[in-house]
Amino acid sequence: FLYENVGKNDLLTSVDFAGEKKKVLEIFTLLDDYDIMTSLKVWCFHPDKILSDLSSRLVNRRLFKIQLQKTPFDKDMENKITEKVIEFMKIEPKDINYYFVSDKIETGKQGTTNEIMIYFSPDNVLPLSQVSEILSKNFFLSDAVKYFVCYPKEIKL
Repeated sequence: FLYENVGKNDLLTSVDFAGEKKKVLEIFTLLDDYDIMTSLKVWCFHPDKILSDLSSRLVNRRLFKIQLQKTPFDKDMENKITEKVIEFMKIEPKDINYYFVSDKIETGKQGTTNEIMIYFSPDNVLPLSQVSEILSKNFFLSDAVKYFVCYPKEIKL
């Protein structure tokens, strides 16, 4: 997967792997965190500037800054951040999505019919809201929406 261009349409294709015919998907499931870190370390020296930089950031734990708030971010602020990112990272505007994300995260209502159940024994299964002293039934019935922006920590606003 490091050197071959494998797409989702190839996952059911059989290939020779260690002298045996294996499906690409079967080989893919053998990947673990060590394989991913090894790939990232190789990509740190890739000629693609963006791939190299993002890989280096993960390997060296220089992760992006995330700002959360309850209301959508102002478009002027988003534009200000994107301009600073483009200038600081010396990237083309078309590549901004690698370095800036603005979106929302939602936790939907669990409702009483979908509440998480805790299994104690075959005849003792209780809703989490009854078991937990911390979580009330209202916790599971509420919607929560948070808006976020994510960008390199080096960017000063």
